[in-house]
Amino acid sequence: MSRWHISPGNVTAGLLLALLFSRPWLEASMVWHMGVQIPLLVLLGALPARSWRTRLNTGDVVRRYRAALLLLALFSLGLWMLPRLLDAALHQPLVELAKWISLPLGGAALLLCWPHLPVILRGVLHLELIATLLRLGWLYLQAPERYCVSYGISDQQSLGYLLLIYAAAYGTLLAIRLLFIPARRPLSSAS
Repeated sequence: MSRWHISPGNVTAGLLLALLFSRPWLEASMVWHMGVQIPLLVLLGALPARSWRTRLNTGDVVRRYRAALLLLALFSLGLWMLPRLLDAALHQPLVELAKWISLPLGGAALLLCWPHLPVILRGVLHLELIATLLRLGWLYLQAPERYCVSYGISDQQSLGYLLLIYAAAYGTLLAIRLLFIPARRPLSSAS
């Protein structure tokens, strides 16, 4: 009798297949498209990157290119928050392909460079993510017209609520982690 072996590669392959098969359903609604598919595509790149980081000694290389990796991650992740690109991904196959390539690359780049970023910069990035989710959530809720022509106004407002929930949940989890879970690395003492 064989046992199931759960590895990052198996999980990544399973997630990729699930995303490919569920693509029509995930892209049928703005909430599922931006609120579920995009984070899962980022996770699709982060899973193998975590395995690469632990298996390979990538510390010196990543440390050297951490700024470039961070810019790649921020650009590719921020780009897909634009409603116009969500519309284009639905109707243009090359834009859809760009989404399926850039989001996993952005997730991998972010995961690889994250431990090599200064603590202050990581804190700023956490706060900026929360602020961006709040801004977009509020924008989608208060907009008098549709930003994505492929989706209805009710879909846009539902996404606004979801983004506000994501911001509240992420802020709460971050606060719990900062207040109640000890830091992994001890602070270096100043001489």
